[in-house]
Amino acid sequence: MHAEIRSSQGRNVSNAINDVNRETPSKIYMQNDGRYVVQGNNGRVHILEQSGEIVTTMNKVTNFNDRVRKGRYIPLAESQKMDFVKKFDQYLNSSWNSYRPD
Repeated sequence: MHAEIRSSQGRNVSNAINDVNRETPSKIYMQNDGRYVVQGNNGRVHILEQSGEIVTTMNKVTNFNDRVRKGRYIPLAESQKMDFVKKFDQYLNSSWNSYRPD
């Protein structure tokens, strides 16, 4: 994952990795441009490329629900959740088990 490269360069990416690991499928969204949106703790939001590259982390996002309501952040469809697991499986917790291949 891109975060591991950034970490080795001394950049703080632990919140992004921890939030991806901690969150459940209902906390992962997609932007219209195809980037993943991870709703983390304490108002954090992480934007990830399909490749896993961390684009940015925003702190104290207070209008997250407005962004969902307006369609800026779209809940993942079931097939998109399966794709997310394929890309990030080593970082995901057991709440993702139903999306993992047998």
